[in-house]
Amino acid sequence: MEQRGLKTGLRLLTVGCLMWAAGASAQVYVGGSLGKTDDTSNCFWSGGCDKSHSSYQLLGGYAYNQNVAIEFAYTNFGRSKSYFSSGDRSQRFESKVDAYSLAMLRSYSLTDQLSVFGKLGTAYLISNESLKAKGDGSLFTGEVNRQTRYRDLAVQIGVGLEYKLNDHLVLRAGYDQYRYKFQVGRKAFQTTTIGARYAF
Repeated sequence: MEQRGLKTGLRLLTVGCLMWAAGASAQVYVGGSLGKTDDTSNCFWSGGCDKSHSSYQLLGGYAYNQNVAIEFAYTNFGRSKSYFSSGDRSQRFESKVDAYSLAMLRSYSLTDQLSVFGKLGTAYLISNESLKAKGDGSLFTGEVNRQTRYRDLAVQIGVGLEYKLNDHLVLRAGYDQYRYKFQVGRKAFQTTTIGARYAF
């Protein structure tokens, strides 16, 4: 995933969304959700790893009409861990990822209350990582405690269901996938969420 292409796409999407919302009598909404993140990108040691962990999301959006909306969200994907221990060596890796995303939503009504939606956007990922290693042998002797931070852009795609309780409150269940380039290869992780949004 080329950084230049993603940055250009993010700028175009942002400008387009703002122009679109400015020309419409948009309905503003806010919301949040809880969920689970599935991520195997840190499972590179044989000792074990956390393949899923809790996540949460805060969001705000503009509904252009009943079928089209733009949405900005902050997502905390939780903390993943991987570890390895053998004889005189031990290693532990932790990663905490946050994302700021901007996406366009297209909805289709199934009934007066139930609808499905698709989502396409971009996300700015921030990964805070820590590596702790200890060794006392021929391959490695001593201790390592390293903190690093990575930033990257990702493509976000998603689908979901919404159930309208009244003119203001809507329940939502969704699935999102984030595709990005991680150091030596392309990666993807998924989130499954359930929550609600409130329209003003």
